[in-house]
Amino acid sequence: MLFLLLSSCSVFNRKRSVCLNVVGLPSEITIEKEKIQNRSQNGWLEGLVLNREDSLPLENASIKIIQEEALLYQQATDSLGRFQLEIPAGTYQITVYRDFFRIVKDSLLVLAGQKILISAYLGNEDLDIFYETRSAGLLKKQIKLQNQKRKTHYFSN
Repeated sequence: MLFLLLSSCSVFNRKRSVCLNVVGLPSEITIEKEKIQNRSQNGWLEGLVLNREDSLPLENASIKIIQEEALLYQQATDSLGRFQLEIPAGTYQITVYRDFFRIVKDSLLVLAGQKILISAYLGNEDLDIFYETRSAGLLKKQIKLQNQKRKTHYFSN
C-alpha cells in the first residue's frame, strides 16, 4: 500500500508541475528458533527475504552478520530470496538490506546445534516523483481522491 503525498516544487513551474512523495513501507524481521539433533558447536541461519509490498523474493539482498561492530559474515540471497549460513555459537547482529528498500536489523543469540529461521520483509524507501502536466490542479484533485479511497479501504474500522 503506497500513499502519494503532494508537495511543492520549487524547481518547476507550479502551474504545470506536481511533486509526489511516494511513502514506502517499513521493513520487519521475524526470528524463530528450533533445536536440531547435532553435536556441532555451530548454529545455522536459514532465511528468506521478501518484498513487503508483494511478497515476491528479493534476489541479491545483502545479509550481514556483525559481532562487536566487526563484519564477520556477508552473503547475498539467491534468485528465490534464500540464504543459509553456519556460524559459531554467540551473540550477533543481523542486518538485511537491498538498494531502494529500508534496512532491517535485529540481534541474534545463536546456540550450538540450533537452527534459526529468519523471515525478512523489506519495505520500499520513500520516493519523490516529479510530474509535468497541463493541469496540475486536476492531477492534485485526482491524487487526493485516490488517497481518500485508500484511507477508507485500509484504515476503516
